[in-house]
Amino acid sequence: MPIWQGNNRVTFSYLPIAKSCDLIPPQPHNFLPAMKRLRSLFLAVALTSFLLPSLHGQSLSRAAHSSLATADPFRAVAAVVDEWVQESPIPVARNLTGVAWATSTHGFASGEYFTLIETFDGGVTWRNVNLGVTPNTNPFYNVYCTNANTCFVTGTSATTGSDQFRTADGGVSWQRITPFPFGSWSYIDFVSPTVGFMGANGAAAKTTNSGVTWTSVSNSTCPVMYSMDFKDTSVGLCGGTRVSGADSGPGIFKTTDGGATWTKKLTQASNAVVWMDSTTAVAIVGTSIYRSTNTGDTWTSISNQVTTGFVAMDLTPNGTLVGVSGLGDAWRSTDGGFNWTKTLVGKGALASAWNVSFFGDQIGTIVGQGGWIFKTTDGGLTWTQLNSGIGGVSFLDLEMFDETTGLAVGDNGYFLRTTDGGARWDVGRLQVTGVVLFRNESLKAISIVDQDFAAAVGYDGVAYKTFDRGQTWESIGYPVLSEFLLGNDIKFVTRDIGYIAGVTSGVQNDIFKTTNGGITWTTVNVAAGGFVDFADVNHGWVMNIGGLGYRTLDGGNSWIQFALPSGMSLFITKMDFVNQNVGWVVGWDGYAARTTNGGISWTILTIDTPDETILGLHAVSETEAYAVGVHRQPSAETAAVFHTTNSGATWTKTFIPAISLSGVFGTPAGNAWVSGYDGAVFHKAGASTGTLQLTSAVSRKTQRNAGTFDVNLPLAGAAGVECRDGLGRYSFVFNFASNVVSGTASVTGGTGTAGAPTFSGTTMTVPLSGVTDVQTLTVTLNGVTDSTGAVLPSTAVSAKILISDVN
Repeated sequence: MPIWQGNNRVTFSYLPIAKSCDLIPPQPHNFLPAMKRLRSLFLAVALTSFLLPSLHGQSLSRAAHSSLATADPFRAVAAVVDEWVQESPIPVARNLTGVAWATSTHGFASGEYFTLIETFDGGVTWRNVNLGVTPNTNPFYNVYCTNANTCFVTGTSATTGSDQFRTADGGVSWQRITPFPFGSWSYIDFVSPTVGFMGANGAAAKTTNSGVTWTSVSNSTCPVMYSMDFKDTSVGLCGGTRVSGADSGPGIFKTTDGGATWTKKLTQASNAVVWMDSTTAVAIVGTSIYRSTNTGDTWTSISNQVTTGFVAMDLTPNGTLVGVSGLGDAWRSTDGGFNWTKTLVGKGALASAWNVSFFGDQIGTIVGQGGWIFKTTDGGLTWTQLNSGIGGVSFLDLEMFDETTGLAVGDNGYFLRTTDGGARWDVGRLQVTGVVLFRNESLKAISIVDQDFAAAVGYDGVAYKTFDRGQTWESIGYPVLSEFLLGNDIKFVTRDIGYIAGVTSGVQNDIFKTTNGGITWTTVNVAAGGFVDFADVNHGWVMNIGGLGYRTLDGGNSWIQFALPSGMSLFITKMDFVNQNVGWVVGWDGYAARTTNGGISWTILTIDTPDETILGLHAVSETEAYAVGVHRQPSAETAAVFHTTNSGATWTKTFIPAISLSGVFGTPAGNAWVSGYDGAVFHKAGASTGTLQLTSAVSRKTQRNAGTFDVNLPLAGAAGVECRDGLGRYSFVFNFASNVVSGTASVTGGTGTAGAPTFSGTTMTVPLSGVTDVQTLTVTLNGVTDSTGAVLPSTAVSAKILISDVN
């Protein structure tokens, strides 16, 4: 059954409480309980910042074309809203519990909230199948195809109707099978074109006319089924549990009369059992593989190599066994279950009802938590992720390295990574201790430093860094940082110098600093554990959720207090500085403010009404910014994106078909991405002008043992002041909106010589020599070209060289 933990949707099972063959919703029996630690008032407040609007009474329609998520009471769906396009979760956000192939390219997957999706191209694209069922919380438990034309979708039977459907024309049309025996039907198996069986939570049904009609065949001995497989019209096996009776409890059960009666053959629980041939069967019992060679009458343990256990298992025509665990791990055996190899490492957060199904020897699919879909074309040796993003996870922060590559982080250590501008988001999971009771290793914030380096922070003291754009990660948090630290924000200024803001033990606001890339951390003596940002190694700001902040001009050696203006009770949710002067903050009740003097004073901005909770912010420049949030009052208006290009004087508002948004990132080229609740990621493409954009420039110098420091060189207005003695040698670093590959630079004003530039990702570094003091030096860029062929117009950037000057 689905439950919600803060912003997390997880699934767990409960023990059956019933008599004899009373029917209960079927679930694998060994799911982990869903629990989280309530450890501090701040955590409660922090989670409250993601409160959702009331959705009661909303009617959500399902679209009929590819790449749309299934509608349900927890999710609004659309492919395009104005210029915003949904990129995650695709094709669905819901847990998938069944998968089947009608042909090698035509397949179906089923899941929660009456989800049924269909592919015609082997899983490259999917579309929703609308069976005309009123959207509610009921699931489709499974889908099964006997041939290219005849397929079944199984659900729950009730006095008001049946959720069992059949198609005889390859899915062109579907018919409800009525009447149908009472139960929740999860397992289906045909032993001939006409004879098939279904298993439920204490019942069995049979058809003899290719599934047109079904009849209950079970009596009071039938178990609650966790799996089912028949070898002929009479003999079948199932793993399950008998609720009451002389031999009640879990086990492997056998029928010899077509499902009418069932006899327990092994008194240990099994989630999956399959026939290998007419006499041999294999089952998973806990983490052990059991085998019977006498039609299921006796069982012997043959392997303990499967350390994760299975929730489902399938047999290919050539005899290969493939099983999947409740966390999505895939295992493969080619010798009848004696030896196993793990071929897919699962990324599930908590145990869920994953499933696996093959078409022939080579093509197979695994589906599961949050809409995950994996496919193999080599018999289970390797697997490819077909879905873009996943549902059930709130992605709380998002940043881009450039126009193509970016990262989003969220619940339970999940992160998304794109390398194609968001057309596809691959899913990863960062874990320090793994799935451990009472631990919440959710990721709250991410900081991208340069073209390759990024760092992330989250709850329970977790923090990570990556040197390769998120392909691999290194832990730099727990246990160096306390497991009681709720990391709320992170900012790395260089690859070595970084800061974390958070709360420890629910009472203490903390700022932590590292000067060695996270190997060690020291506490900064300011009580502001909400947010942190630095424009360079010297100029930084920290703030708590109440709007009390501190700023530093010397890299954190000293701090000056400031407070945000307010006529209300502040609840700040995000802070972002563009440079050492201009910064923005947002919060609850539509709050927004902006500073142009480094935080000394602030001007309140009007984004929207107080009904808006602003959760995310990204400042593109001194004048342009994006903010995202949620409309708190009951309304059809839910998540929104706000955009300003005139320093916050006015904002445009666009509604997004998501429940809540908290991450946002925009580029000078006009591209923007947002992320939020239930796996949502949307993208707005910028106007294609063919012109490369320069976003910022700095004078960079390494100051002995103090590290590398930048002096900002404004692109407009008064020139920046380079006051450091470089003995005539300096380096100007120019940052662009996309990866640059070529171009030249020359000194067009003042005294100095520009050397050959170097290019790395989005940066162009120009070495300068022969630079004299007391002058204005102008460097002009010509023919700078990015990887797409866009060219920067001739652009000049100036710096005032005045050694030992302070301003």
